[in-house]
Amino acid sequence: MVNPLTKNRIKGLVFLMLVSGMAHAADWDTLLKAMQKGRNFMPAGTVEVVVNFPPSANPVRSRKDLPQLSFLPGLVRKNFELAFEESQMLAGRSSTMYTLSPKNRLSNAWTIWVDDLWQVPVAYQQQDLEGNVLRRAAFQSFKGTLTRLKTPFKQELRYNAALESSILKALPGLKLPQPYRVVGLKATQFRDVQSTEIYLSDGINLIPVIIASKGVQKAEGVAVVKLKQQFVWVVAKFPDMELLNIIEHLKDIRTDQLPDTGE
Repeated sequence: MVNPLTKNRIKGLVFLMLVSGMAHAADWDTLLKAMQKGRNFMPAGTVEVVVNFPPSANPVRSRKDLPQLSFLPGLVRKNFELAFEESQMLAGRSSTMYTLSPKNRLSNAWTIWVDDLWQVPVAYQQQDLEGNVLRRAAFQSFKGTLTRLKTPFKQELRYNAALESSILKALPGLKLPQPYRVVGLKATQFRDVQSTEIYLSDGINLIPVIIASKGVQKAEGVAVVKLKQQFVWVVAKFPDMELLNIIEHLKDIRTDQLPDTGE
């Protein structure tokens, strides 16, 4: 026979587990709604953008709006743990700081600040495996209130199993690092030649794989191979061997078999 006190304790534990699960889901829902709203609304003001990777001569610049992130909710929820801290001040306004901690070692961590009143992102930061800041964008000051964007941000990247399968068949030997998936394909130009860009993502970190008849030099965060008069390179803040592993086992490049991007 179960002791009534023990039964009450079990019920209490079950209730706490349920409440905890509901709270966790609610936290995710709040962040995802804010990310979605931020594609249509944004405050006016001054934004400072710092890009430390890839390295450049001018890593700091200013602009009037917060650059949009390629944020894929399904993959983000699968590949990251979420935590938050309330009552964070940013440019004189109260915000909630959401921390996305990766479940996999090849994903970078992110922090996103959401304004408490407007419920849109007002800052974000990407950090590498050692905690170094790779990219940060944040409002330094605000003018007026929240306004609707004249041109809403359209999220073009998304995971598509059929697209991923087609690309892996056209590029046999391409290795997808865990937990990245193929989320996009684009025909573009590199210098003065046609090129193809393939995008891999874990939901928020984006890795481009570029194919062109002209190439680039190996550098920090850049791995390059050449196959059948085509250069293939990949850009990501990975350990060198992990980065090269994405493309070094390529057996063929069948760009004529890649899906038509319509461009």
